[in-house]
Amino acid sequence: MYWKVIALNPSYSNAYNNLGNVYARLGRFSEAVEQYKLAIRLDPANAAIYHNLASTYNQQGKKAEAEAVMEQVRWLTGKGKGLREGDWELPEMHHPHR
Repeated sequence: MYWKVIALNPSYSNAYNNLGNVYARLGRFSEAVEQYKLAIRLDPANAAIYHNLASTYNQQGKKAEAEAVMEQVRWLTGKGKGLREGDWELPEMHHPHR
């Protein structure tokens, strides 16, 4: 469905963000990251997209990348859109091999 939306309106960032969410839920993290980055290029002030990207990095165990992206979220929430203050922090790191 999201590919159809993208085909009709390739500048609609929410379609890329939502497609990233689907890929992340399926465990297809590289594809999710790619979609989030496309969404960010289209809507660089949308903190929710950055949060999704950080969460995906977190799920991959890429803590440094997740924390760097969350710094952007913190900066954007001061003047951007998308997240409330309580949504800033990432959950604890997931360690699937423990």
